[in-house]
Amino acid sequence: MNDAALLVVAAFLFGLPIYFLPTFVAVSRGHRNTVAIFLLNFFLGWLLVGWVGALVWAVIATEDKYGSNKRRRDRDSEPTPFDPLPEPAPVPVYAVPALVPYTCPHCGYMVRIPPAMVGAMVTCGTCRHPFHATPPAY
Repeated sequence: MNDAALLVVAAFLFGLPIYFLPTFVAVSRGHRNTVAIFLLNFFLGWLLVGWVGALVWAVIATEDKYGSNKRRRDRDSEPTPFDPLPEPAPVPVYAVPALVPYTCPHCGYMVRIPPAMVGAMVTCGTCRHPFHATPPAY
């Protein structure tokens, strides 16, 4: 291999990363228009205006579709819509007393009352007839 071919290969190996620098910057910044920056860089990067335009476009701060800057969000560790929800607080379990069933003597409707109401006057929910909820005989 002669010196000219070696120089071409070296220029290609060192020039290619510089040529695609705007694309590398866009990928590393997580730019939402990375594909468009790559296409501009690929087709018009050989023009100085196209390369500079792609580089400026890759460097400028962009807001994602939720209105926040990705870099700022990563730095401040704000929650995103895709973050998992925090574990819910445990719900306290209270002992619920069982309801005592009684049959209304007027209409036969099954009335369920709390144990504290046993022995008191209770009104039927269907016929509105009051009756005395006598404690069950054991």
